[in-house]
Amino acid sequence: MRPRSSPRRRPTGLVVAALVCAACLLATPEAADAQAQAPAQQGAPAANPWLQLFGIRPAPPPQAAEPQRQRAPRPQRPVAAPREAAAPAPEAVEITRRIVVFGDSLAHNLGAGLAEVLADKPHVAVVTRSRGSSGLVRDDFHDWRAEVEPILAADPPFDIGVVLVGLNDRQEIATPQGRLPPLGDAWKEAYAARVDTILARFAADGRPLVWVGLPPTSARRLTTDLQAINEVIRARVHAANGIFVDIWQGFVDDEDRYAANGPTLEGRIARLRASDGIHFTPAGSRKAAHFVEIELRRLLAAETPPPVGIARETAPPSQEATAEIDEIMAHLVSPLLVPEAEAQPVVPRAAPAIGPVLPLTGSASAGGAQLLVERPRVDRAARLATERVLADGLAPAPVPGRADDFSWPPRADAAAPATGPAAD
Repeated sequence: MRPRSSPRRRPTGLVVAALVCAACLLATPEAADAQAQAPAQQGAPAANPWLQLFGIRPAPPPQAAEPQRQRAPRPQRPVAAPREAAAPAPEAVEITRRIVVFGDSLAHNLGAGLAEVLADKPHVAVVTRSRGSSGLVRDDFHDWRAEVEPILAADPPFDIGVVLVGLNDRQEIATPQGRLPPLGDAWKEAYAARVDTILARFAADGRPLVWVGLPPTSARRLTTDLQAINEVIRARVHAANGIFVDIWQGFVDDEDRYAANGPTLEGRIARLRASDGIHFTPAGSRKAAHFVEIELRRLLAAETPPPVGIARETAPPSQEATAEIDEIMAHLVSPLLVPEAEAQPVVPRAAPAIGPVLPLTGSASAGGAQLLVERPRVDRAARLATERVLADGLAPAPVPGRADDFSWPPRADAAAPATGPAAD
C-alpha cells in the first residue's frame, strides 16, 4: 500500500486579506514618497513597492539634461598692423669702370679680395680670368702671351689690368736652341723677354697694367726661387715705367720669414695663408688686395688713366688762370718800376672761412694736377742707388767732409771745418 500523503494546506482568506491590506498601505503616495526619498537623494530612481511585489520594474525616469557647457570665448587674434611698404630696391648702378685680373691660381684669390675691398665703388666691376697651374714658361699648357689679345679685345672693354703669375714657372724653358735650366742666366733672359711682351702689348693699347709680385710660401726652396723670379719681373716692369706692387712684406714676420698668421685689415691676428702654405685665405686675399688697391684707386681717381710707358701731354692753362697770373705778376713788379709815392698798395685777398671738406678715409688726389696723377720719373742711377739702400740695406758711399765720413786722418779734399771755440 502507498502511504497516504498529508493534505496540502492552502492559505486561508484571512491571510490573503492581510497581505492585500499591507500592500495597499505600502502603495499609498505618502509611503512611497517616504521610501523613495533615500534612493532619490542618492541618484537612483524611486521604486513602487506594489509593482515590486509582482516583479514589475518601473521604467527609469528621464534624466535631466545636463546643462550644456559654455565654451569660453576664443580669444580674438590681435589684428596685425598693416605692413609697411618694403624699402625700394637700390637702383642698379651703371658699371663705368672695369678691372680685369688674370694669372694663375693666386690671381683667383687676388680677384676675390679686390672685389671685396672695392665694394664701396659699385660702379667698378672686377673680372677674374685665372688658370690654375699656368705660367709664362709652359706655353703648351696655357699661353698667357697669346691670351692677352682676347683680354684686350673683350666686350665690354676694361680700363685697368692686374696680373699675378709665376708660381708655377720653376721649369725649363724650351727654345729652338734647347732647354734652358730654371733660374739660370739664359733662363732669366728668356723669361724677361716674355714679361716684356705682355708689358709692350698693354702699352701699345694705352691701358695701364699693374703687375703684382709673388708672395713667400711655407717651402723654403720655393720661396727662394719665387724671390728670384720677382727680381726679374720687377726689373722689367720698372724699365717700362710700369707699376709693380710688392706684397712680400705683408706675409712675413719680423725676421723676413714666411708667416701663416698675421694682422688683417681690421687689426686682428688671423690665418692669412691656406693649409698648403701657398694660397691665400679670404682674410689673406683681402690683405693682398689692399696693396693693389692703393694703385687702383689712384688710377680710378684720374679722369683718363695714364697708359704704361707713355707720357700725357700737359693741358694748356685756361684764360682765367693766365689772367690771374698776370695780375699777380703786375703787383709784384709794379713796386720796383714806379716811385714809392705812386706805387699802389697790394690788397691781400680775404681767405675763405672754411676749406673744402675732404674724407679722412679717401685716397689723396690732386683734382687733375699732373704731379699726383703720374708716377715720378727717376733716372736709372738714382733708382739703383735707392734700391740698394732700401731693399739691400747697403749704405751709400760717404762723401768727404760730410757727417758720415769717418776716415782718419781727414782727407785732403775734405771741406775745412768751421772756425769756432776749441773743444776742451
